[in-house]
Amino acid sequence: MYHARITPSDVDPERLASKEFGTGPFALKEHVADERIVLIRNSDYWWEAYPYLDEVTFFFIPDSETRANALTAGAIDVIHDLAASRVPDLEASLEARASESASAAYLNLAMDVTAPPFDNLLVRKALQAATDREAILEEAQFGKGGIAYDHPIPPSDPHFWEGSRDAIPPYDVEQAKALLAQAGYPDGIDLVLHTSTSIATMVEMAVVFREKAAPAGIRVEIQRDPEENYWTDVWMCWLSA
Repeated sequence: MYHARITPSDVDPERLASKEFGTGPFALKEHVADERIVLIRNSDYWWEAYPYLDEVTFFFIPDSETRANALTAGAIDVIHDLAASRVPDLEASLEARASESASAAYLNLAMDVTAPPFDNLLVRKALQAATDREAILEEAQFGKGGIAYDHPIPPSDPHFWEGSRDAIPPYDVEQAKALLAQAGYPDGIDLVLHTSTSIATMVEMAVVFREKAAPAGIRVEIQRDPEENYWTDVWMCWLSA
């Protein structure tokens, strides 16, 4: 529910997309769509002495590699969502450093379970069995992060179910083949996997998944969509289809 907003009933929802609204530590000074957002200190903020900064500028840089280059060049001060492959560069730099912390962030393989072949539970289980999570973690994430549990609740959350740790399906090519055959796909399936560099390592994870799923008869075509419209033209359109 972190996207939820509580607003007065007489507020036009369109206002939330382009105009200032809220009681946070900063107020909107400038908003240039797809370029930057400039915020200034809210002098009426309820928590005295905060925020520390007088002004903050957020730049829209969808490509993770470009963000990292901007940081090392000194063009910006801080970034998030750093590609794991760039961590050694920052650790060796005298001008920047990488900070690691546990989070609830995760990257998942999303599918439309109302459309074939994903409407078949056996196919979805086959995809689970054909996903080499350890390989994805090591080869795409360079060992940074952890194995997910097929649900969005992280181990740090008090509602995390400890049984999840033992419920992760192991990487099993033969099991994936058998499940596909039971589902009516003895010759395997062909999939198109949409991905983008809008989030670090998404493309790399897609490549590792394709390689590890191939022996099970899951043939994956990777479609790399433009960073600037991946969420609006691909992700959101798919969710609302």
